[in-house]
Amino acid sequence: MTHEPAADHLARPSSNVTGRRPEGAPGRRSDAVVYQVCVPSFADGDGDGTGDLRGLRARLPHLARLGVDALRLTSCHTSAGAGRPGPTPSAAHPADTGELVRAAHRLGILVLAGPGGDPDFDAGPLDCPWEAEALRGTVEKSLTAAAEAGTSATWVLSHHDAPRHRTRAGSLRRARAAALLLLGLPGSAHLYQGEELGLPETAGPPGAPRDPCRSPMPWSGRHPGNAGGPGPTPRAADRGRGGDGDRDGLTVAAQTGDPHSTLELYRAALELRRALPGLGAGDGPEWLPAPEGVLAFARPGFVCTASTRDAPVEMPVPGRPVLSSAPVDPAGRSVLIPGGSCTWWAI
Repeated sequence: MTHEPAADHLARPSSNVTGRRPEGAPGRRSDAVVYQVCVPSFADGDGDGTGDLRGLRARLPHLARLGVDALRLTSCHTSAGAGRPGPTPSAAHPADTGELVRAAHRLGILVLAGPGGDPDFDAGPLDCPWEAEALRGTVEKSLTAAAEAGTSATWVLSHHDAPRHRTRAGSLRRARAAALLLLGLPGSAHLYQGEELGLPETAGPPGAPRDPCRSPMPWSGRHPGNAGGPGPTPRAADRGRGGDGDRDGLTVAAQTGDPHSTLELYRAALELRRALPGLGAGDGPEWLPAPEGVLAFARPGFVCTASTRDAPVEMPVPGRPVLSSAPVDPAGRSVLIPGGSCTWWAI
């Protein structure tokens, strides 16, 4: 799928690779992609201004099209001194829960936890600076820890108790690159609602007891909230960073079908993750020689390059590009890797 004007030679993933459906129950495989939903801020199904399971059920087609394997739900319980929203009574209604689970399963999505089940995450990728050596060290440490525990690694960039990774990274460009890097690693991946839109850290409506990353999921409209209320306002620190302070294009409706959007980048990445045999579960990456500030690793039939530099850098072409977070245009045996970008290559 094309995501940048200079990458017109990149076709849709379905035309580049032979599709395969991984074996095993959705959401329970070692390479599952799990989508975390904060129920009160995701989608309102009864018009009371707060998200609920009915609203979530109505939005399941979005998650199926995104390509996730499982949902992990949290109702964002109140914690002393945390300023978190309390649980939503309608979110845990038995009938709504049963209907949600059945509807999700019909779409091949497993519901892993009931409302209120806040998962524990490995904080390594969350705390890692955007530096090649630091990222490699974090990846190696996480893979080693998982191997010692007899399990697979779990990768996460954002969740409900941490600032969104777009703001932490400093730009949407870096956030897109980080997402491709994470999804190229062996193990399972956890996505937090809205990261597929490239949402920045936001401030909720005045006086709202809401953690910023739990701001309403923007489905459509201008500066939208998820339940008819005021939409989130970008933090001052995010304004002027390549559009980070602009909410107008950060909705599902605005990004759907736009080949340059972050939503379509995520959709293409998850499709390729299912289709390319070397992605998802498997052994750790083989690190490849790369210029300073660039990570390069190989997996069966696949190479990932990620640049943490601000300026472009030239390196040998590692294969055939199938997906990139920024324009790439191989010329002969070399390619100019854009700064703050990640590219997947088939070999």
